[in-house]
Amino acid sequence: MKKFLILIGALALTLTLTGCGNDVEELPEIPAVVDMGNVDDYLGRPDVQYVDLRNFDDKMKSGYISGFEMIPFFDYLEATDILVRTDLDWIFAAADIHSQGGLEELFDADRTIFLMCGSGTRAGYVLDALESLGFENVINVGGIADYSGDAMVAGDGSYNIEVQLPLPTVVDMTNIDMYLGRTDVQYVDLRNFDDKMKSGYIAGFEFLPFFDYLEYSNVLVRTNGWDFVAADIVSESGLRGLFNPDKAIFLMCGSGTRAGYVKSALESLGYTNVYNVGGISNYAGEYNVLGDGVFGNVSTVTGTYTPGVHYGDNGEGYMAVVVINANGGIENVTFDAIYCTEIKIDDPANPGTLISQDPKEYSSCTTKQTLGFDYNMALYSASTLEWFEQANLLAGAIVSNQGWVTGWLITADHFDPTDAEVIADGIAGVSISINGFQGALEDALTNATPAS
Repeated sequence: MKKFLILIGALALTLTLTGCGNDVEELPEIPAVVDMGNVDDYLGRPDVQYVDLRNFDDKMKSGYISGFEMIPFFDYLEATDILVRTDLDWIFAAADIHSQGGLEELFDADRTIFLMCGSGTRAGYVLDALESLGFENVINVGGIADYSGDAMVAGDGSYNIEVQLPLPTVVDMTNIDMYLGRTDVQYVDLRNFDDKMKSGYIAGFEFLPFFDYLEYSNVLVRTNGWDFVAADIVSESGLRGLFNPDKAIFLMCGSGTRAGYVKSALESLGYTNVYNVGGISNYAGEYNVLGDGVFGNVSTVTGTYTPGVHYGDNGEGYMAVVVINANGGIENVTFDAIYCTEIKIDDPANPGTLISQDPKEYSSCTTKQTLGFDYNMALYSASTLEWFEQANLLAGAIVSNQGWVTGWLITADHFDPTDAEVIADGIAGVSISINGFQGALEDALTNATPAS
């Protein structure tokens, strides 16, 4: 069938190239080397299969060369177990071909095959795979980054369609770029905030400092060096509230030691999908945000509070963690709230009566900060911001003003979004109830106030 279609196409092209006379213009011979500098000379031929190995996202976001069909390497060849690398340095091995029939169905051995991708790496790898099966006319024409011809179709610069590749057994700093940005993964950096700003970080990782938070707040405290023992978990509910059991959890730190320790702690609680992805010192990927090399967590903000990390709650599930710097000023505020899908009732006569918001009383509790976008508040309300985004806006305003501003006008238990000071402080977008935040903050600052 393929040969029949090729003959029909060739005949049609021959007819279009025939003038009033009987002379037929022959197709130019394809040279041994075709690249992005001369590929335009060989586009539109029926005797060539043009294949772009990038993902569909790349096509719509970064653009494409007209006439190339998409056979995505990551989102199709690997994801459907046809051709799967065993060497992450892109060195082909015969065992990488999991479905010879699948490859032979996708690629036409009766035509010359032009392979392209982003830089030429995937194209070179697939070329080796096809040649191992006896394909004779396969050419790596390179990466679209080097193309400046006339057949370019521009992308929109932003398109994204999420295709979640299956997670392998091992994710580390050599392959982590392939698994960033997923909604089914919680990305956690266990270093301190100083390390982030001084040494840099991988974009997309949230910070849950081991030393400055987990140990300091008496959640997870070592008693035997870096060998985890069950007694190290001082607050099981605190640990569970920070880590999402419904997602894969990628843990990283400076060298991998803290990540390995926390992995052991989580697995002791029944977490089954936790990865120690190693230390940032071994990362050479594309998502490194450089630090300034000198940052130290020293602030000029001053105040009268007791230095340290202080916790507060309003007794109804709202929590505030306030960091007071060495000068007594409010350095950082984090607001959170317990979120439970089940409630505890006191007796059958009062069904649904909530006894407490203590996570230890529940088997289905987490926090709204942990849920992040998965809380889906924006989906079910008129708000354009998720709960955690609004909480973080308010926290930033607290730090900027060194406390709750009495001038913030409140309608019922909400900010007045038309108030000039609310607008100036950037919290007009906070549309959720604020009494719980205020109560938790006041409790934390009370705990931070020196005894008279």
